Amino acid sequence: MTLSDLVTEALSKSKGDNYAAAKLLEKWCKTRKGVLEALIPDRLIRRACWDLVRYQGRKERREIWMAPRYSKSSRGKRVMAEAKTRLMDFRLPIPGGKMLRYATPEDLDLAIKHYRTQIKAETERVEWLERIRPRVTRTVGEDLTEEDLQKLRG
Repeated sequence: MTLSDLVTEALSKSKGDNYAAAKLLEKWCKTRKGVLEALIPDRLIRRACWDLVRYQGRKERREIWMAPRYSKSSRGKRVMAEAKTRLMDFRLPIPGGKMLRYATPEDLDLAIKHYRTQIKAETERVEWLERIRPRVTRTVGEDLTEEDLQKLRG
């Protein structure tokens, strides 16, 4: 049985309800021999593992960047020391997610380029939304057309 056959059967048994079909496939993964292997080929496992590692890196970057930098309590010095140490563990947004402590000048250049690209893209989106805002009194869908949005995009 192929992956397509399994999904078709699940959709048929659930009368086309996507949520019910997904639940049925989940059940079959636990009860039918070979279904899990058919649904999750090696490339999906590799992708899921890579996504988990990338997610963890983003989570760690956010935690490190947002770490407390000051405290009036008696433990303030400890907080500062931990924050400084953790900055060394900041994962760069480059292939491999290297920690800042191990970054070479070339790694830093890649990270800088990445953030500058993000800034440019985000700035373009902000400016686009700022051009849209004065033209909307109800909702964007009611006040503007797709053509209007394209023109405002520039």
